[in-house]
Amino acid sequence: MNIEPFNLDIINKYNMFFMLQKLNATSTINLYHQQSVANAPFEDCALFEMLNGQVLVAFAQHNTHIGKYNLIATDGTTSEIVNLQAFESIYSYYKSDTDDTESGIFAFIDSRPIELAGQDWRCDNSLYGPRLFYYVGQDETLLLDGIDKIKVYEPILSINGVGHLIYFKYGEDDIQIRFDYINNAVLSQTAETFSEIIKLILEWAAVTESPFENTENVAQKAKQFIDAFGITESLVSGQPDMQVARYLQGNGSARLRTPGSYPLTQIQDIFIKKNISHSCLSSIISLYPDAANLAEIKEAEQQKLLNDLLALELMTQTLNDPNNQNQVYFLRLRTNLLAAKQSILDSL
Repeated sequence: MNIEPFNLDIINKYNMFFMLQKLNATSTINLYHQQSVANAPFEDCALFEMLNGQVLVAFAQHNTHIGKYNLIATDGTTSEIVNLQAFESIYSYYKSDTDDTESGIFAFIDSRPIELAGQDWRCDNSLYGPRLFYYVGQDETLLLDGIDKIKVYEPILSINGVGHLIYFKYGEDDIQIRFDYINNAVLSQTAETFSEIIKLILEWAAVTESPFENTENVAQKAKQFIDAFGITESLVSGQPDMQVARYLQGNGSARLRTPGSYPLTQIQDIFIKKNISHSCLSSIISLYPDAANLAEIKEAEQQKLLNDLLALELMTQTLNDPNNQNQVYFLRLRTNLLAAKQSILDSL
């Protein structure tokens, strides 16, 4: 794909951005999307060279390709994950802590092909989607039983064919639901905080190595996941052992969560922001201050946001049928996205 020089007009033309970390403007970069049948080339985006030589991936809309979860950017030798989730979509949830009684659950779950016999017409057929991990011989059940009970469902980090780290809220009693999912699991894959779920993934990955050499799917996928994202123990320094480690230590209550509060650390916050797309380009530039002039980008984005808010007000007056769930859903998503973007701009 062609790489063009970055300019401020890009802010008004595009609505979601991702900064590559491994590949730079000297590379010949192509993107593709993993499918169960074959990898599909992806060109519905544009590439721009920043002042420091990094490459910015720009998308026309923030939610057009969310069902693809992620892309792969490669120069033929080096590859990296391009996460299609927008940071603004998880902005209200990703710092969830145990002290918040209305917090949801973080989960690391499998990524498997969506293969629906006789339903080739479906747009998600042959793509990858999230499913629970299972022991061999264990009966499969759904992560969420009943779509009407889902309050929040947001992927955070994804690798198609490997795994998805998601955040969800489900059911009526948040505290009881969290307890049941985390402490009664046959195979541990959920946690109350981001720090805990990363620690759990690291523990699953560790048992693939000597002397355990675990070949279970969850362990192998966890190993692939941490290698692809470059996750190490330094990301969860000080985090107590989770269920896998405590089981190996012979702890009789290994299934139960270790009591305590483990809020998101600054290094974890930066890690998430660097591995996810953003509607707010200023949020990205604040992570890479030598990539562009942050003050200029903030000014341009604030003006665009004001225009978007005016457009939303007009849409609200037009799309005002409370019985049209598509309209209600669209307006809620748009309102939340713009509110998150304003909050982010105010924080920079």
